[in-house]
Amino acid sequence: MEALRTRSANEADFAFIEESLTLREASASHEIAKKRQGKKTKPPWRRRMLVCERSTIHPISLTIMKIYKTLITITICFVVPTSSLWAEIPESTTQKKVRVYILAGQSNMEEKAGFQPLAWQVGQEKFKDRYTHLIVDGDHAAFSKAYQASIAKDPKNPVYKFSERRDVWMSNHGRHGNLSADYLKTNNKFGLEINFGHEMGNQYDEQVLIIKTAWGGRSIHRGYRPPSAIPSEEQIKSEWNTIVSEQKAKREKDLANYPMKLEAFKKKLADYQKAKATGSLKKNQRAPNKPKDPTTQSSRGPKNLAEYRESYGSDYRNMIKEVKAALADIKTNHPAYQDQGYEIKGFVWFQGYNDMFAEEARNNYAKNLVKLIKDLKKELNAPNTKTVIGQMGHHGDLKGLYQETKDKSTGKMKMSGNGAIRKAQLKASQHADIKNSTALVRTAPFWDMEADAIFTGPGSWQKDIAKWQQFGADRPYHYYGSPWFFSQAGKAFGKAMIQLESN
Repeated sequence: MEALRTRSANEADFAFIEESLTLREASASHEIAKKRQGKKTKPPWRRRMLVCERSTIHPISLTIMKIYKTLITITICFVVPTSSLWAEIPESTTQKKVRVYILAGQSNMEEKAGFQPLAWQVGQEKFKDRYTHLIVDGDHAAFSKAYQASIAKDPKNPVYKFSERRDVWMSNHGRHGNLSADYLKTNNKFGLEINFGHEMGNQYDEQVLIIKTAWGGRSIHRGYRPPSAIPSEEQIKSEWNTIVSEQKAKREKDLANYPMKLEAFKKKLADYQKAKATGSLKKNQRAPNKPKDPTTQSSRGPKNLAEYRESYGSDYRNMIKEVKAALADIKTNHPAYQDQGYEIKGFVWFQGYNDMFAEEARNNYAKNLVKLIKDLKKELNAPNTKTVIGQMGHHGDLKGLYQETKDKSTGKMKMSGNGAIRKAQLKASQHADIKNSTALVRTAPFWDMEADAIFTGPGSWQKDIAKWQQFGADRPYHYYGSPWFFSQAGKAFGKAMIQLESN
């Protein structure tokens, strides 16, 4: 398997990352075999499965333990029923410390991958092997049969027969459980932590705990701003005064324009009602919306200087708070915990969308991210924590690596906000203070081209909703809600973390 190189000395070397992230299980067979040689074999229930593309040939390590501390490992490659490989995996029996991984970011670190497209793909020969490990006994036919029967009975209450593994625990905003695509019991969507968790569980004998803290619409420029990057009091006051002035000017303008907007609305409403009464409404013509009265509207966001000051770093503080709470209550949340202790091993960051719109946020992104990683290690007393940065991958590389376009006014090439954040994330990963413990993973290669072709094609997704639901479940900013995108990203993050830990 090609080595997963995680950093490059310069941007010209960026191409290797995409090549190294090809997630075809068949190419991993040699590396898996090498790892098994000369290494203590895991208990039978922890054995790993290689899903060879378009086949069911699985290398299996069969472990036979003698009473007198003798371990004989026999490795055989043969064809076996998939169901025998995916029996329920119990908690780890090792007394080594629990391995803790923190996953953080904004909405795309939440649960955005749709169950509905996954269920359709499981029933297709071309796609089904993508999700074998996620379903009970790896039985595609049984999964599809239960799903189809349930939606025939009640389309709003589908049944998904997802597998569960107890050697990987999940903690997500106060909700806890064993790793499963639907451990949150939403019956709707899952996140990239699922395949990340499978990678960790397959690799290590120790129990694994994944703590996920993510909130939609957040930026590192404001909410995730780490303590060492908080602006000075003087700067915060200056920013607040500017905001107050802008809000005042906007309110005055809205008040001045409201009477004119109201009159225009009344005229449009009269025309609409007349057309409706005479049956002459145009196709898709709707009643006009009444303009909002400025005197009844309140401004969004902080209401005073104190609230504005508090908004800096609020998500960072909540992240730390939730991690500490999950660790403090580990035995309550996960009764199988045997007081063996725990150690924070890794941090995965997948974020950036909300920082790409403002120039100041783009310019300071790399600096803020480096400080966030350093502050987190310090605050959690975990100096040896490894970090994986998931680089933004919206639109793949269809518009180029940094999505540059020619500025019509200057004639010069101009980088998009998306491209600027990608470049900032690369820069952060190469910073001298963190580069030896940090990996950057490109997610652009995982952009779901099937979903993209439907969404951007003639008539968009609305032309054929049934077809769209075979691949997507959300908008482009959420990577179309593609289960394939989030599955690939989670697996790549896991592999990158494992390589960091092996160095």
